[in-house]
Amino acid sequence: MANQQSSSSVGLKELDLGIGGCLTVSQLAVPHEKLPCFSNATQLRDVAEQLCLKGLTAAVIFSPDGVPRGLVTEDDILQLYLQGAPWDITVGEMCGNGSEANATSSTPRRPCYDLPGFASISHDHLIPEALQLVTPLPGASVRGLSHLLVERQTSSSTRACGYGGGVISPLDLVQAFADHRLAMRSGDDDTTALDIMEPLQHAPCLNYDCTMQKMVRELLAYPGRAVIMSSKTGLKGLATVRDALRGFYQQAARSKNAWEMVAMRPGSSTLQQHVISSAASIRDAATMMVSTPTGASACLRDLIVVRADTTEVIGILTPLHLVHALAAKPTSSLNIAATRQLKNKAMEVHPSNPRKRRRHETPIKLRPITIADLVVLRDHPICTTSQTLSDAAHSLVDSGRTACLVVSGQGEVQGVFTENDLLAALVEGTMGNLAIEKWLRGGNARLPGFLVPALTLPATSSLAEAAVEMTAVAEEYPGFACHHLLVCQSSSDSSGHEKQIKILSALDIAMGLIDAVAVQTAGSDAGAAGNAAVETAAMTVQHAMKERCDVSCCRMTDTLDEAFRTMFDSHQNCVLVESESESSHAAQPSRDAHGVPAKSRVVDVITSNDAILVLAARQTNKDAQGSSIAGWLEKSASVRKTIGDRAIVADAHLFDAARAMALSESHHLMVLAAPGSEEITGVISALDVVCALGANYRFDLVEL
Repeated sequence: MANQQSSSSVGLKELDLGIGGCLTVSQLAVPHEKLPCFSNATQLRDVAEQLCLKGLTAAVIFSPDGVPRGLVTEDDILQLYLQGAPWDITVGEMCGNGSEANATSSTPRRPCYDLPGFASISHDHLIPEALQLVTPLPGASVRGLSHLLVERQTSSSTRACGYGGGVISPLDLVQAFADHRLAMRSGDDDTTALDIMEPLQHAPCLNYDCTMQKMVRELLAYPGRAVIMSSKTGLKGLATVRDALRGFYQQAARSKNAWEMVAMRPGSSTLQQHVISSAASIRDAATMMVSTPTGASACLRDLIVVRADTTEVIGILTPLHLVHALAAKPTSSLNIAATRQLKNKAMEVHPSNPRKRRRHETPIKLRPITIADLVVLRDHPICTTSQTLSDAAHSLVDSGRTACLVVSGQGEVQGVFTENDLLAALVEGTMGNLAIEKWLRGGNARLPGFLVPALTLPATSSLAEAAVEMTAVAEEYPGFACHHLLVCQSSSDSSGHEKQIKILSALDIAMGLIDAVAVQTAGSDAGAAGNAAVETAAMTVQHAMKERCDVSCCRMTDTLDEAFRTMFDSHQNCVLVESESESSHAAQPSRDAHGVPAKSRVVDVITSNDAILVLAARQTNKDAQGSSIAGWLEKSASVRKTIGDRAIVADAHLFDAARAMALSESHHLMVLAAPGSEEITGVISALDVVCALGANYRFDLVEL
């Protein structure tokens, strides 16, 4: 079989590893000029086609003057395919450079390199250091997974973007290993496929009649980016990233049968062409991964492992497994179960935060509470697609809401603009005169038009059903989950519209828990939904909160811009502000009785609500860069809540947390270790309460 000339093999030279394998990343990195080059104006379908046909994992975005400005990976495309992005979406829209001016500008608003998920390394570092960065832990960020950007300092034209040295992916390392340009760090040449494979019981597996949407979701959930397809009669094949890429550039509907796309793969759809013996050496496995089957245009990449001298399938093997072995990781398994557990634990992605408003109590009713009872309490602002981001932001400030509905000139719902969109725009330096329509087509919009049908619920839905839906969104749309749903109501107004759309936030559901429990205990029979509400309300805060170690932190001397960037990069909408204690600057910081370094005291918290207040104070992101957190906290003290205003003890019930959120009008509460204590042990958000309710309801349904 001929070796595939991919991003893994382009530009590689015969290299002498020398004693200790002192190979630098610059000797192995694939130069940008050897990768496909596209502009912001290129449709993403064209990028997907090139990656699929040439067996590549990434492409470079170049400005008109030939300077590399960003990177598009296969994960980016799968992410947008899963979300139902428009078929004609461009690279610039994906990256947020949505306007026509930005699409051709030599200085795009934001390089893709600035997005979270990409690791970088200096050109003169050794390959062992790169191996550690290219092998992410389970639960790593979806975007940029396993792609390493190499910095280069030899060219002033590329120094501005910082990563002119090229790109390294797991497939590049596999190619080098297959060509004997790399050796295992342990020096163990007896390692076999059996030693590093993913056991079949841990490998992702789907029924062959599943949809493309389900297949893409499973691919993104598994770091190895491969999924076994099976039927009642046994295994049928292996679905790969390239099947999803082909589906995207061929405009295959997400509801299309996935096996139809897998079976159409040129030259390599059958199991036999992916099979390798468990006794094969990992060098042979690497060689097979980068080989190109007859009739195919790209290398195999992913393998199915069978027990030696039999046809029994016992596992799968991907480039990432092999790179883990090269890096001498303690375990070779990518462990999809652990990945999902971590993903579920880190479910809070850009949670919304409420603006100050008066809480209206609903009258107690003996009938079960529905989401219609919540959305009728408050109006939300409405913006048109022709208005700008600045217009939408000021609507949020003026209305005190967390989101505004975006409609066309004919009144049709086109999406939702939230505080999270504002935070993303603030961090990225997006111009306020960008049309909302352009923002909603970009990759950072929280609830664009193509998600409206999926996130719209009937007004008769229960709180528990809404909680399940919101939880599912967080699980099924990695890196894109929003904390708002839409509610479709019947309307008899004079406008003639038969339906009216309202916005439901995570905080609305959390506060609705109070009323749901009240009517359930008053005698209303809401079935499993009512039981789930009562069970959730009785849970303690410590069982639903995020531990302090899982929440991002900053210092009083940091700038607001750094705090906002930390929130954006960590996919959280709050960041704890720690004191500048003497121990934090000491050569030997103080330790507790167990020898663990003592934590700095939490003195405040910055949320996306502060981004709103910054805008309300008519500051720009540039101004915020020079403003310290300490200065901002002092300046905004009169309009901000203190920790005391939004604190709760760990052993309090979620009912108490929901009530505290309602009284303080806060999405986040600081969790105290004990009454009277100043020790912050974690944070609980409205979404945490929602997810607890959703989990209880789903469990009750299973029990039924």
